Order: sequence, then structure tokens, then C-alpha cells
Amino acid sequence: MVTYLLQTARDLKLGFFKQYVNMLIQPVIFDSKKKRKESSSYTWKPDDNTTSSSLQNESPVSVRSEIYMPKTLHVEDNAEIRSIVNYFLRKQYDINFAEDGYSALDLVKQEIFDIIIMDINLGEGIDGIETARQIRKIDSYKDVPIIAVTANLSSQVRDHCLQAGMDAFLPKPFRREDLINTINFVLERKSA
Repeated sequence: MVTYLLQTARDLKLGFFKQYVNMLIQPVIFDSKKKRKESSSYTWKPDDNTTSSSLQNESPVSVRSEIYMPKTLHVEDNAEIRSIVNYFLRKQYDINFAEDGYSALDLVKQEIFDIIIMDINLGEGIDGIETARQIRKIDSYKDVPIIAVTANLSSQVRDHCLQAGMDAFLPKPFRREDLINTINFVLERKSA
């Protein structure tokens, strides 16, 4: 009985800790370099009523449409994370996967995607930042939104993502709402 109570208390503490960490970790949207000369970033904050509520309540017509599902490329070396993202997006997006940077480059040369979700640490081979740089060199991908996804929260990594031409930075672990809000925001900004 005592063991059960200790285990339950530990599980509750872990649950509260996860909620606290999720409140601290928010997506970052990079300002368009074409619209502003100075580089800055935008972070969603739970207490920012004007931004948070409007982003959660609004979604581009193309995302919610039953006729058109945005063609999405998710570049991720971890099979579990690919599965989770597939579960999050499967009803709203036509999602394709690449396990590494080289596979992603092959796919973007064969097909046109509406959005790319790019893990930064792809294991062996080229990383997500270099993959994004090479994708940006392709004429048809100069304006396609690329969302960086990583557990590395350093400002140096965010700066490298911005320099590589990425549009947003989503820290791991992320919730479904964070991913959907980030996708909606970058797609909406692209269509504006």
C-alpha cells in the first residue's frame, strides 16, 4: 500500500512537472526577412490574449478544407516522432516522411510540398539546418514555409535556423496544438 501511494505521488509530481515545462516551451515564429530588415522573433505566450486566442480560433481555409489537404514533408530520423506527427496531422494534411536530409532533398526535387517540418538533429549525414539551406536554393522552394523542430533550445540554434531560411522554431516536446498553430500561422502568413 505504501509503495502504491509513493508511486502515485511520484506520478502526480511528474505530471505537474510536464505541464509546467509545456507552459515554458512555446513555438517561435521568425519574422519574414522580406518584410523587415532587422531579424526578430515572435513567441506565443499563454497570457497573450490577442495573439493566442486569435491563432487558436482562426485557421486558413486550406487547412480545414476537406477538398485540399496541404502537402507536407516531415523530415525526422526518429520513427516514434514520425508516428506521433502522423497521428497529429493525418486528418488535415497529406503527409510524407523522410528519415534524413538526403532523402528529404530527393523528395523535394521530385514533388512540390506546401510546408516542411524539419528536425534539426538528423543523426548521420547532413543535419536539418544544412538540409533547409539546400532546399532554399531550389527555385520552387524559396517561399515554402519550413518549421524547425528540435529539443536544443539554445539561441544559437535558433539563429542558425533563421539564417538557413526557416520560418518557425518549434521546441520538442510539443503538443498537437503547438504544431497545428505553428503550421496555421506560417501558412496564413505565406498566403497574406
